[in-house]
Amino acid sequence: MPPSVGLATTQTHGLKGEKTRLTYGFCVNATGTDKCEPLVIGHACQPRCFGKRSVRSLGYDYYFNKKAWMTRMIWLEWLKRFDEDIQQQDRQIILLVDNYSAHIEPTDYDLKAIC
Repeated sequence: MPPSVGLATTQTHGLKGEKTRLTYGFCVNATGTDKCEPLVIGHACQPRCFGKRSVRSLGYDYYFNKKAWMTRMIWLEWLKRFDEDIQQQDRQIILLVDNYSAHIEPTDYDLKAIC
């Protein structure tokens, strides 16, 4: 891709800009000793780079949508699974998240391990 600004007096040739996007989400405790699998949101249902491997075997949660953004459905699904994992460990936690509009508390599911 050619530079967007410069001192050239003639048109430069190059490739069209890459528009592939990925969104990453990380969940870790304050000391960094307890980490969850990263959450990755991309465009494709099954990206070619995965081959025939499952996403779980690669070590992270993968979701997809057209814009590779966090949505309420993705958030609620991840939150429910995270709550179940914490329950299995017999722990209670406080989860701090930013004020993004997709980060809502579920109304149809009662969080048991997350305050």
